[in-house]
Amino acid sequence: MANSSSIQIGQADNFSWIKIFGKGDVFLAPTVKKYSEKILELGDQTQLVLDLEQCTGMDSTFMGMIAGLAIKHKSSFKSNLHLFCVSEKNCESLEELGIDALLEINSQNNELYCSCSKVKPKLKEWSPEDGTKKPDARLILDTHKTLGSLSDSNQEEFSSVIKTFEQQLNE
Repeated sequence: MANSSSIQIGQADNFSWIKIFGKGDVFLAPTVKKYSEKILELGDQTQLVLDLEQCTGMDSTFMGMIAGLAIKHKSSFKSNLHLFCVSEKNCESLEELGIDALLEINSQNNELYCSCSKVKPKLKEWSPEDGTKKPDARLILDTHKTLGSLSDSNQEEFSSVIKTFEQQLNE
């Protein structure tokens, strides 16, 4: 039951952009993670931006993936992951889970806005070479462990998901 969500990517100034189209979910999370890891592997000091202007919603796997990226990005580059054009609904979801403490949401950074106008005409569709767009049990487990580590209430909320996927992966 795959969805029609996709990403477009581009670079301008010292920002690497990932624009999300459709729902950020268990199907799209592996694609965003894979591209983000390519950026991290380059080792340059680029700042990562997730543009959520066209993102219609997010599930817990996608939000956990964002939290994990924010943590990795900060430890690798000592800079924040930026979430750009986040809707009120998506912002509330991120705040509810405590993810807002890990990154910048709708920053008023002028450099970021200037970069946006430069990158938008250059955005291009991207998908992994292997073309897969399916749920990944390891990613689901890892993202929910990340969410659980953010607060006691998250740990309680996601404990059954964590337990289920730990059992599944140990079989």
